[in-house]
Order: sequence, then structure tokens, then C-alpha cells
Amino acid sequence: MGSWLLVWALAYAFVPFLVKSQLQRVGLDKLGRQVSVGAVEFKPWSLELTLHDLAISRAAAAAGQGAQLHIKRIYIDLELQSLLRLAPVADAVVVDEPVASLTHLGQGRYDIDDILARLDSPGPQATGRGARFALYNLVLSGGRLDVQDEAVQARHSLQDLRLAVPFLSNLPSQREIKTAPHLAFSLNGSRFDTAAVSTPFAPNRQTDATFTLRDFDLQPFLAYWPASLPFRLQGGVLQADITLAFEQTPAPSLKISGRLSAAKLRLAEAVSLAAPGAGAELLAIDMLQVTLDEVRPFEQVVKLARVDIGAPRLALARDRAGRLNLLPADRSQAIKKIADKPSATSAEGQKDTALQPLTPARPWQLEIARLEVKD
Repeated sequence: MGSWLLVWALAYAFVPFLVKSQLQRVGLDKLGRQVSVGAVEFKPWSLELTLHDLAISRAAAAAGQGAQLHIKRIYIDLELQSLLRLAPVADAVVVDEPVASLTHLGQGRYDIDDILARLDSPGPQATGRGARFALYNLVLSGGRLDVQDEAVQARHSLQDLRLAVPFLSNLPSQREIKTAPHLAFSLNGSRFDTAAVSTPFAPNRQTDATFTLRDFDLQPFLAYWPASLPFRLQGGVLQADITLAFEQTPAPSLKISGRLSAAKLRLAEAVSLAAPGAGAELLAIDMLQVTLDEVRPFEQVVKLARVDIGAPRLALARDRAGRLNLLPADRSQAIKKIADKPSATSAEGQKDTALQPLTPARPWQLEIARLEVKD
């Protein structure tokens, strides 16, 4: 008994120091950033480890602007089975209030490119099968991610992030047990919620999931609309209640059902592809609702129970050259040139297949049981 007390006392004293120093060393070696830990607590008699105020600093060029990542608390409750199974087994893994920030500098550059470059560097190749584990009660709560996009002068905020996974394991004796993860967050004030039941390590990977989206305003994302499209999105608010059923039997099978809706949808003419911008209003729909009966993307089958369109307004115009406002002028000319171009033939008298329209090997099948347009 005395020897156990001595081991516990040594572990209680030295494990926090060891964990703290190793985190700082690995953070600097692997990430190239300063890693700090406020305090580390370890209870050797119950194998409970708690880290307080874990922080990863910003790059040197952005020093003084706060941490790139700060986590208020990380709690891990390990089990003695970890020693018997030679695999990590934890009764609980809890992450409280992780706060991260990301800046897009433009042209695909981010303020974490230095970290990504280090992580992408070649390392020793893994051999054998992947690591085995059994984790219970995984919870992330109070998370926040702030994204500053300097390219379009926009700021996005993901708040109230909560992720809960009751059980996750790939140990041979646990492969058929179902796990029910839950994910919820608020993005720019719009609420997202989802729940699922899955056997991720079973051979069939059977998963049933539901997705709920409430009042998702497209206004903060209009700056990312592709300039090459023949129209510009001006606004819209989305709602969704979607159910997904996935199974690997043995080919992957995915079935999607539920309801999608958009309110106050507005599209405007694009001035041109060379100088994209918003012209006159092209299409406005007060309400668009689509009820999905059965959508199977792998089989290219779409069955819609009904499509409801409320108060659609289309402003159609044609100029003196006969061009419609549905396409920009330069694209209309390109389409006309392709249509007027004669089919090329080879020396053998056969048509050049490079100029022939491409047809999919298996065309999509679309069925709409009911279509209703009002006002």
C-alpha cells in the first residue's frame, strides 16, 4: 500500500509538469507557435486529467492580437482498461469554450498557412492497422469561431457550438454499437441543429441523420457569389428539415427526404462577365418550397412530392440584337458561335468527337408529383 501511495504522490506532482512542458515543446516543434497552459491537474487514483486555459499564439506577424486558439478547459477521464487493451479508453472527454479566429488574407492565403505547411510536411509512414480506441461522453460546448475575410471585407461568426457524441469506438468487441452524435451552432445569427444515429465502424456504416436549418440569411455570403454566373443573387432566407439514411451494402446508398424552402429570393441581371455587377431585378420569389419524397444521388434519382412557388416575378427583356437578359451579352455571343459552327469532319469523313455534345452515361431521373404556382 505504501508503494502505491508513493507512486500516486510522484504522479500527482510530476505528471502536470510533464504534460505542460511536452505541450509547449510539441506545439513549437509541430506548429511553429507558442503554446501555453494555465494549469494542469492530474488525479492518479482515478486517471483524471484537466487542462486549464490552453492557448496557441498567432503568427509573429500578428502578435499582440490575442491567441489563435484558446480553450478554457479540457477534461479527460481515462480508464484502467487502457492498459489492458493497449488502446485509449476514456469515460469522458470534455472541451469547454474553445474560441478560435481565422483571417483570410486574400488569394487563398490564411493566417494559419504556416501551421498547415508544417503539418503537410512528409513524416514517417504509418505501418499496420490504425490506432484502436473507445471514447465515451465526448462533449464540446460553448465553442466560437470568428472568421475575418479581408478579400471581401466581411466578418462571419459561428457561436454556441455544441458537439456531443455519447460513444465512439473501433475496438473489435464494440463495432456494432450505435452512437448518436449531436451538432448545433449559430452562424451569423442563423440556427443549425442536427442529430444522427450511426454505427461508423460496422461493415455497413448505417447512419440515420436529421438536419434542421432555421432563418439562414444569405445576405452575409453574397460577396462569394461566382462572377461567371449569368445572374447575381441579391438575397434570400433558407429553411430546411432534412433526413438522410446512409448504408454501405456493399455499394454506398444514400436516401434524402424532407423539406427545403426559401423566402424573399431575389436574383438580378449580371452586367457582364468581364465586369460583374448587379443590374435590374431579373427574378423574385416570395416563397419557394420543395418537398423531397426520395432523392438518391448515387443512383441519380430525384423524386419530389411537391414544389410550391409563391408570387414569382420574372422581368424578361430582349435588346435590339435579339439578346435576352437571361444571359450576359458575351456569353450569348459565345453560345451563338457554338451553335452556328459547322461540325468538323476528319480526313476519313467521320465527325470530330471533340465537338460533339457530351451526354452522361446515366442521365438523372426527375419526377415531380405536384407543382403549384400562386400569385
